Order: sequence, then structure tokens, then C-alpha cells
Amino acid sequence: MPDKNHKSHRAPFALGEVQVYPSRNEMCARGESVRLQPKVMDVLCYLAQHHERVISNDELIAQVWSGRIVTHGSVQKSINLLRKALSELVGEQEFVTHYSKKGYQLQVTPVVLASEPNEHHSDRARRLRQLALAALALSLGIVGVYLYTIRHTLLIPADHRTDFATVRAYTSEVGHERAGEPHPDNQHMVYVRERFTGDGAGTESELVIRDGQGDDWVLAGSAGSWVDLAWSPGGKQLAAVELIYEAGPLLRPNQNVRAPLLYDLHVFSVDLRTQMVNETHRLSQWQGRINSITWWDDNTLELVATQGHGALSHRYRYAVQSQRLSPLESLDFVANPLISKVHNGLTAVASLHDGRTRVDFLRRDQSRFASQQLEAAATDLSWVPDGSGVLAHAPDQQSLTLVRRDGRTQSLFLPYRADTWLSTPRYSADGNRLFFTEERPQTPLWRHTLAGVQEPVIQNPYLNYGARFSPDGERFVYLSVRNNQTQIWLVDNERERQLFRHHGDDHIHDLLWTPDDLLVYTVGDHMVVADPKESELTRAHLNGAAALRPLTYRASTQDVVVLNRTGDVDNLWRLNIATGQDRQLTFGAVATAVGDQDAVYFQYVGQSGLWLWRSASGELEQLTPSFTRDSQLLALTADGLFYTVGDRCRESDIYFFRFADQKSTRYMTRGTVSVSTNAFHPDQGALYTPCDIVEADIMMLE
Repeated sequence: MPDKNHKSHRAPFALGEVQVYPSRNEMCARGESVRLQPKVMDVLCYLAQHHERVISNDELIAQVWSGRIVTHGSVQKSINLLRKALSELVGEQEFVTHYSKKGYQLQVTPVVLASEPNEHHSDRARRLRQLALAALALSLGIVGVYLYTIRHTLLIPADHRTDFATVRAYTSEVGHERAGEPHPDNQHMVYVRERFTGDGAGTESELVIRDGQGDDWVLAGSAGSWVDLAWSPGGKQLAAVELIYEAGPLLRPNQNVRAPLLYDLHVFSVDLRTQMVNETHRLSQWQGRINSITWWDDNTLELVATQGHGALSHRYRYAVQSQRLSPLESLDFVANPLISKVHNGLTAVASLHDGRTRVDFLRRDQSRFASQQLEAAATDLSWVPDGSGVLAHAPDQQSLTLVRRDGRTQSLFLPYRADTWLSTPRYSADGNRLFFTEERPQTPLWRHTLAGVQEPVIQNPYLNYGARFSPDGERFVYLSVRNNQTQIWLVDNERERQLFRHHGDDHIHDLLWTPDDLLVYTVGDHMVVADPKESELTRAHLNGAAALRPLTYRASTQDVVVLNRTGDVDNLWRLNIATGQDRQLTFGAVATAVGDQDAVYFQYVGQSGLWLWRSASGELEQLTPSFTRDSQLLALTADGLFYTVGDRCRESDIYFFRFADQKSTRYMTRGTVSVSTNAFHPDQGALYTPCDIVEADIMMLE
């Protein structure tokens, strides 16, 4: 139950040199002051009142938010704002410590100061009366919501199949078909076909509509890529998102494309009988990221998108006829939506909370009537045609979950293999078939030497990625998916041997080869430290480990600095594998980073300049404001660092930035080859993957 005395402990107090005045939502130190949001001050006061112990997320929600429906993300946001405010006053000091899977604890003992002269008992009585009235209103509201919810949770239909006997190819002509979106008439489907241009120098993306007899007609083409499709409820219009600026053909699973990107949103008016099409409108040059599109009704689209660099996602409505775009009012319980999908006036919104996806169901007036937390981070959402719920797909965890409006969930089967990548599962309009895209990447590994020689070093029919040089450059490791297992292979003097293997459900995302000859990587929900000469040394369970990319590791203390991804944003964190204690180091959107035990160098998304975080002092500083934006940092030496410019598959030559004079020189010429660099060593050159169109087909479960 909420602590009724919590709000009464509002006397001013000191945290070291910081004076805290709760009644004014203000903190002061060194002649400066900052104001806190009221909820952030409430969190600080509760931590101060119980500074002798660790406070869990659930306890903070129960006590500070007093029963309101919020998530752990609200707690994390308040803690981040508190840490940022304290940092502005006194620099980087550890006031609040986070213990993984436990909670937060104030590390500085509070000392009560003299009460402020303005505090009166009448104010307290007035607040108590206000709280009593608010509690009465809340009680009446809860009863009303319960009665209103019944109509949305009872008598939900279930006219769809959940078990399927066979799987077969729906498309198999070219081998580059994906993203099928069934039409409401249960006969047609629109899908994306990738192909090489006639001269073979590039690729293009086509929108194709297939009828019930298997005949295709091309709706539109793009030199970029079609990334999201949606039929209007009546089936007469098709919305299609075109990614104009892209980073080359997609490679799975180690995709890392930096925002912002550039999009056009097309609305096509389609006559399926005559195969005639007119483009109704194009909303062009959207800069940022469009996460999802859906139709609110036959005349209005809903988007989840960001605008600009490092921005949070918002929901927008776009009226096709008036060509008017307007943002929807933000919801307290969905601070950063990832996907929204609409069905007959009901909206399902997916958002990320503590590394997992939560699905909220909203009525037409945008009030919530159901919510379900999933075990994985889903990247795709689609309604079941009968409106009983949505399909939530999490490809990293290889899970497909039917999330019903009545709160129940059910796992559905998809024929996963570790060496394939499944995406966009969609029910047919009658609910009897389930379509999905199966991508089959095969990625050889090449070396580009300093002498300009380009030669294959790994050629096999498997998915290979994530190569890393040893510190001396004489060896390298790479990740390979074989026999439904993710395996780590070592190449030494042109001889290969397998080091470690993990089941396909436990996918390895990133490798770090440390100066003391240890491998650090994430697999499933664990971070692993291993000796390539021996065996696994440490396996620490960490929630959301799949979102962590290790940058540095200090064996003596088991401290690791990582890039931690939340939604589309990466930030630097330092965590201890042994204790689970962690600390956020940056509060922006980090685009690229490379480091050693002494420092981490990084660049913010969309910004020029080079920053570093020093391990010894824990301070952030800008090394230079003129470092080229959109860089990819590759390797670090005592004298400088190596980098390319541009996104994956559109990389420049490799340059060297010298710390002494802060000047860049060309180190290695790349030519015009479209590649994705895995690793670089100053003495050995680059290990890279040639960019190509991924083999893919649309499959069908019946």
C-alpha cells in the first residue's frame, strides 16, 4: 500500500553540498539552482526517506505515483532527469545507484535542514482536501471505466486459425520478394520485389500486386526501398512508405542504420479489376524515421514517426484529402510509442519498457482498456482480421505471440531456423492462412589489405558476420550461423577452428576482443567473457542483454562500457558484470563509438564533432567540434583513431584522425565497392562483407 507519510516528509534537506527544497521543486549548490519536475522531486524525496535500502521500481511506482498506471520506463526517465540535474550542479558524482533486477538507492545520506518559513499547516490541510476529492473522483472513474471496458473484453470473436499443417512458398520466381500485405478481399496481395537494375550497377525496389490466379502487375518502382505497406479498410487505397536514402541492401541480423533517414509517403488509389492506379498524394521528404503506418479510417492515416535527430517517437494523423498532418496528444502511459495499428476504431500501440514490449489497447477516444507486457522486444505488430487481438513478432527472440484484447496471450509457431530471418507475419483476410517473409542471407567475408588487394577469406553458404581482429592483428574471429546454431570461429594462419557455439534461440549480437586477449559478447540474456585459448570464464545474466554492445572491458574489476539501445537511441552505459550495478554515461543519441580501458570516443547522431568519456575521471568532454558527421569509428590507437564516413554499404575511404594536431589523412583507399566493414586493424586492413540483395521469399502457412 502507498506510504501515507511519504508526502509529509517534505522538509528541506542536504545531499552533501546540494540543498534540496521540495516545496519549491528546487535544488541549489555552488551558487546555482535547478528546478525539477514535481514527480522527479517526489522520487528524490522517497529515495532520501528510505536511503538505507534499495528501492524497487514497483515500490516507487506504488508510492510515488500513488496507484496510477505507469511503467518502469517512467521511473527510469525520472531517475535520468534527476541525475542530469545533479550533474549540472556539481558534475559527475554518484548520487543514485542502480542495482540490476533490484532497484535504486541513494548513496549520499540526507541531512535535514531548517524548515522554510513559508510552510503553513493550512497548505497541508488544503492539499489533503484536494487529495480526498481526487481519490473520490478516481474511484468513480474506475467504476465507470470497468463498466465501459466490459463491452471491449467480452464476447470477443476468435474466427482465425492458430495451428497450421503445411508451409509452402507463395512467391519463388526471382528470389527477392518480401513484406507481403494481404488485401481485404482475401484474393490479392501487395508485396515488395528487389532486383538488380538492367545495367547491374544498382538495385531497385518494386511494388507488386498479385491476384488470386498468381498473376502479377507492377504498381510502382523506387531507386530506394519500400519499407511499409498498408491497405485502407475498404481496400481501395494503398499507403506505401518509400525510404529514399538508405544504407544499401539489408543484411541480417547485424543491421545498424543510423537515423535520421529520408522518406516519401505515397497514397495510391487502386482499381484491382482494371489494374489501373493513380497516386492520390505524396507526403515527401520526411526526415527522421517512420516506424509504422496504419489507416484510422478510409480517409485518414496514422503514423508513428520521429522528426529530426535523436527525437522521441510520436503518433501523427494525416488526412489524405486535406493533406493535413497533425500530432496526436501524447499519452502518459506511452511515452515513446514504437508501432500503432488500428482495426475498426480500436488501436493497439506497442512501446518498449525495460527491454520488453508492452501492447496497450485503446478505444476510439484513446482511453486504454487493456494492456499486456510481453517477454521479448517485438519489432512488428498486426491485427488479427477478426479483431480479437494482434500478432506481436520479436525476430531476435524468434517468437510470435497472439496478444488478445481480453489479456490472454498465445505463442504461435513459425518455422524458424537460425540461418534465416523471418519478418512481417500477416493473416489472410479470412484468418485461415498466415503469410511471412523468409530471408536467407549468405554472406562471404573478404579482406582489403593496405596494399589494395581485395580477397575472399571466408566463403561458405552460411550467414557470417561480426568479424573482429585480435589486438595484434595476427588472428580474427567471426560469427557464423550453422546447423541452427550461432558459432564463433577463429582464423589463425589461414586455419579455422570453432571456439564456441550457442543454440539458434540464443543469438550472438556483438563481439569485443580486449587488449588482454579476452572475448566479450552478448548471447540471449547474458553477457559472456571467454578466453579464446580455453573456455567460457564468466556468464552474467543481464536483462535486455541483446540491446548491449560491449566497447571496453576491465578484467580486474569486471567493469564493461557498452552501447545500450532503447528504441532507436543508443547511449553509453557502464556496468559491473559481477554486481549488476550500472550507470548511464550519456543522455543523447550516440551514433558510433570505439574505446579502450582509458577512454571511449564517440559521436552523437547527426552532429559533427568528436566526444570522449574518460574512465579515470568519469568526465565527458568534446575533443573537437569539427570532426566529420555521420562517421563510423573503426579502431583506436595511442596516437589517434580510424574511421569511415557514411552508412553501412555506402562507406568512404578509411581515414586516420591524429590526436596531436586533430587532423585527418586518408589511410586506405576503398574504391567504389559497396561494402559493410566488420573490423579494421592498422597493420592488416579491413574485413568486410560485400553488400548484395538478400535472397527472400514470401511463405504461407495453411
